Amino acid sequence: AIEALRTRLQALRTRLRQARRPGIVGVNIGRNKTTVNEQAHEDYVRCLEQVYVDASYIAVNISSPNTPGLRDLQHEESLRGLLSAVTAACERLTVQHGYRPPLALKIAPDLEPADVELISGLLLEYEFDGVIVSNTTLARDGLRSADRGQTGGLSGAPLCERSDAILSKVVAGVGGRVAVIGVGGGGTLDAAKAV
Repeated sequence: AIEALRTRLQALRTRLRQARRPGIVGVNIGRNKTTVNEQAHEDYVRCLEQVYVDASYIAVNISSPNTPGLRDLQHEESLRGLLSAVTAACERLTVQHGYRPPLALKIAPDLEPADVELISGLLLEYEFDGVIVSNTTLARDGLRSADRGQTGGLSGAPLCERSDAILSKVVAGVGGRVAVIGVGGGGTLDAAKAV
């Protein structure tokens, strides 16, 4: 699994360097599907090391519903361990490269209020630059589609209300000290202005 991860990371670095174009390039990092959460921090650090100098910012994704068990990293003990490992690696890489890309944490829309409060506090404690709210949802509340039983993350309009609720809680929780990037469900300018 480690060799497969190295191969994919090298391919990503090659594409990033060949595609040099103006603008912001965000790189989303996460754990490998087969890595257990107790070792997840190792995958995140490996990814961070590989994309560090090529990324305008790095999103630490703990919210993909398509990676089994990944969202368990949103719980306090696991999240503290992960954020500690990522920030320590970032400090080392900053000294090595003389540069620090902003770090953002990407969270799920399916969080409980207590989880949002905890995550907001940890973003401040570990001095993250941003938070991305939110990934796709696993919820299917109110869907009438014949496809509502499909697995995986749901995006688009059905996500908007749920994502906006988490977004509002995060904005309040970080008090303007962390950049908050709202994604998920909003498809119009009016929807963006409403948050």
